[in-house]
Amino acid sequence: MNQPAAAPARVVLACQAMATRFEFVLFGDDEPMLRDAGEAAINDVLDAHNRLTRFERTSIVSAINAHAGHRPVRIDDELFDLLTTAERIRIESNNAFDITLGSSELVLNSARRTVMLPDPAGSIDLGGIGKGHALDLATETLRDAGVQSALLHGGTSTFAAVGHRPGGEPWAVSIAEALEATLANESLSVSNAVDGSSAHREHIVGAASIQAAAVKHASAAEADARSTALVAGSKADIPQHAYQTEHRWHTSKDWDQ
Repeated sequence: MNQPAAAPARVVLACQAMATRFEFVLFGDDEPMLRDAGEAAINDVLDAHNRLTRFERTSIVSAINAHAGHRPVRIDDELFDLLTTAERIRIESNNAFDITLGSSELVLNSARRTVMLPDPAGSIDLGGIGKGHALDLATETLRDAGVQSALLHGGTSTFAAVGHRPGGEPWAVSIAEALEATLANESLSVSNAVDGSSAHREHIVGAASIQAAAVKHASAAEADARSTALVAGSKADIPQHAYQTEHRWHTSKDWDQ
């Protein structure tokens, strides 16, 4: 008589970073490997917090802001690529997504790998893309370690899926009543500008015409920024999104339920 297959090991890890709770759920046959990989991924999130938050005086973002109007700051390739992504989405979203505060301008030099804010009063804030970027770093670490099934979230508003659920089904994430997204090696971000919502984002500015938005993308950073752009009032054509007006969700033809 055949014995039933053993259930896969399940490892759950969590940390507090970027003013929210990150939680990872990993599945596989090798529990020690899962735990080691999960702890390394958690360290990615903590490191991203230390480097990217403007509220840490020793962060690189604080250094960029401190040198505004004075000189460019040399940064590593990872941060340069992230800032380049943020600038691209700013242009695509007609400035609805913008990491600069006030009337700041961001000057990127690809040859020298530097960034500068010409205005002495200028500053940047990566709150609209940082969580997603941290999840991208974590999922890359998990995949490199051999993890094939995991679901990660930051603040229950940005999700990243590694592979499928045990058994082969995609991950299911509820984003509103009677509306859920399925994820397999994809990311999802939900932004909500309604006061009191669990997904409320203080960094969303502008006259929002959309109460909430959810975006699926291969990159959690892109999903994070694009959902922010939609809620901030973007009129750009951003594919794979759902938006809510008067508590009713509308889905685009590209939204995969």
